[in-house]
Amino acid sequence: MVEDLLADGAQSGDVRDDIAPGELARYCLHALTAAGDLPSKAAVHRLVTVTLTGVRPGGPEPGRSTRGTCPPR
Repeated sequence: MVEDLLADGAQSGDVRDDIAPGELARYCLHALTAAGDLPSKAAVHRLVTVTLTGVRPGGPEPGRSTRGTCPPR
């Protein structure tokens, strides 16, 4: 189901299309599985934000803070 939703999102341009929907679905499911081990609701929200940023095309949305991101190598 998640793979199908991501494939639909890629077709509409809302989800990145440079990674196969199956791989992206596994990334999302594994990342969000970690939410059960997080110590607070705020930590869960941060994890969801990071995961959503990972599936969006083109990286972070314009105007969003990139504070805390790794510098390019």
